Amino acid sequence: SALFADKCFDALKAPIKLVTAPHTPVPYAPNLEDAYVPTPDAVAQAAKSIVKR
Repeated sequence: SALFADKCFDALKAPIKLVTAPHTPVPYAPNLEDAYVPTPDAVAQAAKSIVKR
């Protein structure tokens, strides 16, 4: 996304959204790891937040 923003900034109609894990160490427990990793719903919500209706 950084390269795209650098090369195509004038063509962007909305900001680039970054959907990543939090800036903390990765938990070892499976149930905590599931909460740590971005979900498809989080990605969809980020996309919906920049799309005009």
